[in-house]
Amino acid sequence: FSIPGSVSSDGFPAAEVNFIKPHKRPLSSVSPTIVTHVNMNDTVGLRVVAGAGGGPAIPSTVLQVLLNMLDEGNDVSLAVRSKRIFQQLSPDLVTVEEGFSESVVASLRDMGHVVLVTNQSIGHCSAVYQNDASPRQLSAASDQRDGGIASYGALFKLPKN
Repeated sequence: FSIPGSVSSDGFPAAEVNFIKPHKRPLSSVSPTIVTHVNMNDTVGLRVVAGAGGGPAIPSTVLQVLLNMLDEGNDVSLAVRSKRIFQQLSPDLVTVEEGFSESVVASLRDMGHVVLVTNQSIGHCSAVYQNDASPRQLSAASDQRDGGIASYGALFKLPKN
């Protein structure tokens, strides 16, 4: 929930849509994501499961991890560890984690963006990846930004087909 006149721990102003009211649930940007694909035997298979914490940075954290794996070809561990960037409409500021590509930071500034390089983490993500080459083998990573420990509701085993 937001409290009128307050600022979040991330430095963002309170959102009226999330003010405390009787019988109201807090809004969340939770973005659990499951990515499937058509695998080698023409059946739909699992590719990636990802989720994140980090308040307003959750959707962009999940997206950046997915892009790092699916577009850049990084393994799940590197994708989760990679530096992140975040922008929210208010305040009009682009935040990047320390160690992010200097050429990208310079390009953002050249385009007129106000850029803050921070030593604070932007979101924390856990992800599981399944490769076609080893369909019964899952690779997983949990973000060191949050201690590197994944949360789970239940353990599972892949069927033996």
